[in-house]
Amino acid sequence: MRRPLFTAIVILFMLSGLSAAALAASPQQREVKSLSEEFDASGYEGITLEVSVGEVRIEGADVDKVVAEVRVRCPRKMDLDECRDRADDVEITADDSRGLLVLEVKGLSKWRSRGMNVDVHFTVPEDLPFELDMGIGEVEVVDMRNDLKIDLGIGEVSVRMDEDVVGSVTLDNGIGESDLLYSDGKQSTSGFLAGKDVVWEKGPGTHEVIVELNIGEIEVRLQ
Repeated sequence: MRRPLFTAIVILFMLSGLSAAALAASPQQREVKSLSEEFDASGYEGITLEVSVGEVRIEGADVDKVVAEVRVRCPRKMDLDECRDRADDVEITADDSRGLLVLEVKGLSKWRSRGMNVDVHFTVPEDLPFELDMGIGEVEVVDMRNDLKIDLGIGEVSVRMDEDVVGSVTLDNGIGESDLLYSDGKQSTSGFLAGKDVVWEKGPGTHEVIVELNIGEIEVRLQ
C-alpha cells in the first residue's frame, strides 16, 4: 500500500543524516557481515521482497530458485564493535503467503542502520511476478519478464526490461522526477507535488510495471 506523502516528508527530515555517501560503497568502509542464501521458487505464483533500507539490485534469470546475497559494511569512523552488534541482527527470512514466496531482509530498521551500508543482491526467476516493498535507498531491477511492482518511500529506482514483454507502465512519484523511455518516445514528469503520473498503455506485451515512490527519482527504460 502507498505510504502517505506527508509521512515520507517527515522521515526525510528526520533522516537527514543518512546522506548519499552513507549509501554508497567506499574504500573507507569495512565489511562486517556477509550472507548468502538460496530459496526454491518452484511452484510459487510470485515473489515478494521486503527491505527497510539499503542498495537493492534485482536481476532476473532463467532459474527456478532465488539466490540472495546481503553485505553489510560500516564506515571506518564508526565504532567497529557497535557496527558488528547492529549487523548481528541482519538475516534473510522466507515465508509463503497465498502462493507467494515472501522474502525479507530483517534487522535493518531505518534508525538502527544509520551509518551502515547494506548491499542486497537477489537473482530471481525472470518469469515470475515480483514485488518489492522498501523504505529508503536505491533500487535497480534488470531483465525481469513478468509483472513488476516497486513501492519505495525515499530514494531512486532504475528499471531495465525488454519492451516486448511490457503492456503498461505506471510511475507514481510524489516529489521528484520520473522518466519512462521506450522505443519510439519518452514521457517525463517532475516537480513538487506534481500530482501527475506517467502512464503508458501501448506496450506490445501483457505485463505491467508499477513504481510508487514518495520522494526521489524514477527511470524505467524499455529496450
